[in-house]
Amino acid sequence: MRYHWQVGRRTSPHNGGISEYLLPILVKTDHGENFDVVDNLSEEDRVRLFHFLRTRVLDWDNEHYQYQSGYLDAGFFEVSTKA
Repeated sequence: MRYHWQVGRRTSPHNGGISEYLLPILVKTDHGENFDVVDNLSEEDRVRLFHFLRTRVLDWDNEHYQYQSGYLDAGFFEVSTKA
């Protein structure tokens, strides 16, 4: 991920940080790719992970629109969409 990891502060993916609640979930689940661990998360943590992943997809979609519209250059788009 391209985020600056700021642990201990309540932050949003939109302002460049990850909350102290989300960081351990992302580490444990390998950013949601380890389904065995995701299945064993609490309901609250699954909701946090879902909202984070949904936000990332919306962010990538927005960046793609901006790229297609000429607001972002190819270099930025290629770097920013690498997970």
